[in-house]
Amino acid sequence: MPMQMLSRSIEIIRSCLRLLVGLGVVTGYACWTTLGALRHAPSARARYRAYRQRAAARAVSRVAGFRVTTAGTAPAPAFVQTPTIYIANHFTALDPVMAGTQVTVAFAGKIEITGWPLLGWITRTHGIIGVERTRRSSARVFVEAIRARLNGGVPVMVFPEGAINWGDTILPFKAAAFEAIAGTNGGRIQPVFIDITALNGKPVSGYEGRYALSYNHHKTLIGHLMHVLTYRSIDVEVRFGAPIAVASLGRKALAGQARAALLKLQSQKQ
Repeated sequence: MPMQMLSRSIEIIRSCLRLLVGLGVVTGYACWTTLGALRHAPSARARYRAYRQRAAARAVSRVAGFRVTTAGTAPAPAFVQTPTIYIANHFTALDPVMAGTQVTVAFAGKIEITGWPLLGWITRTHGIIGVERTRRSSARVFVEAIRARLNGGVPVMVFPEGAINWGDTILPFKAAAFEAIAGTNGGRIQPVFIDITALNGKPVSGYEGRYALSYNHHKTLIGHLMHVLTYRSIDVEVRFGAPIAVASLGRKALAGQARAALLKLQSQKQ
């Protein structure tokens, strides 16, 4: 029993230290981004913020012990003039960090995040697109914000389930984000599946790893982060599916096709 208590105490201390270091790193990058954005023309700032966000995600991943690899169809190069929305599964609060190491994007997330102490400023600095899901009137503002990023050459990543799941399924999609790109000539949607392949070097399969890291085990963000940071290493595979052309499809059809594509990516390593 004393050894178990000691081991647990060491885990907690290690998690606290990594959390503090991680917060310091992401705060430093946010300060750098804020100052750097002032040196860019307003029309170029969204691209710059997305670029700095990817660098921050890679730095935080090193602190968190994420070892991220990719599979499947390669994403488009950053800032090409092809309107692109990436859609991804959602089971942890750190999904944007995992996926953000591989793509240069603006993330869409619940608007409440932007009002949180420190984290809200950090997400605003990196150009988060907030969605207020409790008010229908805000849907148009959300759609226009996504279109503005796409028209500026910045891809957008959306978690269209609208909620964090247990990692064992993919919830029905909210269709609002698809309105922003439906019918766009040359536009595309690319599915992205975030998977966990090993914890502390031990391979996991099916939804075992995703379930172990799911936010839904915890009642607070801090509790969730502390749990994730107890792992010395987390192997992450970000799988990219084939892009879906959007020119002739409406938002509901796009949502249906995108979810089917994400389910297919999920099944590849079950």
